[in-house]
Amino acid sequence: MFHAELSVIRKLGVLLRPYSGRMGILAVLGILESLAEGIGISLFIPFLASLDQESFAPDDDNWLGTQLAQIFSAIPPSDRLAIISLSIFGLILFRSVLSYVASVRAAKIDLEMEQSLRDRVMTQLLDTDLSYLERMRPGDMLNTLDSVIGTANATIWTLLGLIVNFSMVLVFTIFLMLLSWEMTLFVGVALAAISLIVKLLTLRVEALSKQHLAAEQDLGQRALEILNGMRTIRSYTGEKRERERFAKNSKLVSGIEFELRKIAGLITPVAQMLAGTLLIIVLYTALKEPSNLSMVLVFIFILYRLHPQVLELDEGRNTLVAAAPEVEQLTQLLHESEKRSIRSGHMSFDGLTDAVRFDNVSFRYNAGSDWALTDVTIEIPRGQRIAFVGPSGAGKSTLIALLLRFYDPQRGSILVDGMPLPELELHSWRQHLAVVSQDTHIFNTSILENIGYGQPNADEQDIVAAARLADAHGFISTLPQGYDTYVGDYGLGLSGGQKQRIALARAILRKADLLILDEATNSLDSISESVVMDSIRALGRDCTVIAIAHRLSTVMHSDMIVVFEGGRVKEQGPPSELLRNHALFAQLYELQQSSPA
Repeated sequence: MFHAELSVIRKLGVLLRPYSGRMGILAVLGILESLAEGIGISLFIPFLASLDQESFAPDDDNWLGTQLAQIFSAIPPSDRLAIISLSIFGLILFRSVLSYVASVRAAKIDLEMEQSLRDRVMTQLLDTDLSYLERMRPGDMLNTLDSVIGTANATIWTLLGLIVNFSMVLVFTIFLMLLSWEMTLFVGVALAAISLIVKLLTLRVEALSKQHLAAEQDLGQRALEILNGMRTIRSYTGEKRERERFAKNSKLVSGIEFELRKIAGLITPVAQMLAGTLLIIVLYTALKEPSNLSMVLVFIFILYRLHPQVLELDEGRNTLVAAAPEVEQLTQLLHESEKRSIRSGHMSFDGLTDAVRFDNVSFRYNAGSDWALTDVTIEIPRGQRIAFVGPSGAGKSTLIALLLRFYDPQRGSILVDGMPLPELELHSWRQHLAVVSQDTHIFNTSILENIGYGQPNADEQDIVAAARLADAHGFISTLPQGYDTYVGDYGLGLSGGQKQRIALARAILRKADLLILDEATNSLDSISESVVMDSIRALGRDCTVIAIAHRLSTVMHSDMIVVFEGGRVKEQGPPSELLRNHALFAQLYELQQSSPA
């Protein structure tokens, strides 16, 4: 009957394990709070009896009333009413203090948990294998960081509340049993029936919640695609089409959420109506015996306080079921066995002294996909200028991804100065690399911080020097705030060539052992490209350069060219030698030379 709720609680239990001790204290506080309230309410039995100072006795022979009468019977009749009143006030004050302490502790656990979830999710995203991230839509990732974590955290708050609610229900039920076990049994059966009716009203909640999560993810993805594709949308006059598609997704989200709210809105009125009916039945049955008046009043008062707790338990169960999809998605994301992570080695890397060697390396992105690289063997000596060329999809960028250890090959090995790459400490290895990718990423900060990203401690003089080498200083100097100019998300305030020159300056500033240029000059004009390539050659033999290029004229000064086709190395050697071979490189070169400018 409670399978869905228990499933969510088990998943949340894994997340809450570090907080189990503090949650136990929270449960104890809830029990103490309930005891204080229950005893305070029960004191109304001797309070009502003390109104008749001639005869102080409970109105009936129930066990709780008798025990309380004995406690206060030793107090003089003239002081008894005041003492009982002060006792009730003291218990109310004590309960209020406990309630405040419990709410503060619950809030602290809740906020710490929210922060921990955000940090753990981001850590997973930063550490996990890129292949896992590439299978996720960016909109889904944003939804996880925002909506899913928020919902999961709200569910944790609900669970914390349920612990207190359950403690109060348990204590109040004990007090009711002490007053009248027959009436308590009848009320318990009736409340169970009410709970079952409420449960039947919420059968569709779980299915609607899954639909709502999927619709929200689609809406987030749609919004992200519109923002990223704004130039294309406007160039092809697609505003109306995108507006209609977004409105359709938005309407679906609102429609599903309205259905959820209708069901939630029905629960409370139905439960209140049924509880009111139960109260009338209890009053009618119990007051057939007038001597039961004080006991019945206290019983009803405790029952009145018990009912909202039972109602909150039902609402909490409903919330748990509704949050099941988000909690499932979050626990899957945090579960490390669901994805691969690149494991760091233990050997610190202090710089390239000999060569990097790819030895019969084969790699594919997924188990069922074609091989992106097959039996690739290449040696890249220190200080050399190496160029990778070949048709699109030949495996050039994949080889760079393996060198950066975004992935590990399934077969073969990558050796750095004779040491297997996975044995090197990952952070120290990447500290000696600098990459300029064809997909240039510019952060939403100043140009100064963008160039200095790879060397956070670099001073402004070094940053300006790197910008000059990248032929970026000229256009930066014309900007209103110069190097302090903020460039907007993804560098929207810059042209493609300007972004590429900033990325080149960032890589040059790093003074890396290996400089990787993946189509790094494809957005530059011929003059800027010539200046940049001269600057890179001027870096000297301390810097090994690996360049991927489709424009073969940019790699003719390389020490060695490696030609790829279909994930294999077709030929390699100095440019002059490859031209004499009249093989694939010579054919590609002649084709480009004969193409119109």
